[in-house]
Amino acid sequence: MFSYMILCARLGYRLPGSNTIPEQISEYKAPYYSALEAADEAWKIEKIDVTEMEKLLEGYLAKQLIGVQESATGKSLRLPESTALSKQSRWDFFERRPVLYTSIVTIVIAMIGWAISAL
Repeated sequence: MFSYMILCARLGYRLPGSNTIPEQISEYKAPYYSALEAADEAWKIEKIDVTEMEKLLEGYLAKQLIGVQESATGKSLRLPESTALSKQSRWDFFERRPVLYTSIVTIVIAMIGWAISAL
């Protein structure tokens, strides 16, 4: 992500941690898209409001840096449950597993086609 590169450039170094902000966004996209939509809605009424995105990225950054501390100390730490990272819905399970989702849909379509042809 371009914004992540800008953050690293501004700091003068690449942020440590293996679970980077872009990796977290790509593995669970729903909160990121929700924050983008909130910013778009504010823009439609001629406001600049990126508070949801700021909160989300703060949580992602915390998770990345906590991973560094966990690696260094060998101790497991947890983020507060109030962060956007902990919110999940039933559809998020499939969003994170597109191959599984596609396979299930393909099987259902094949079964429907078979049922219709058997009539």
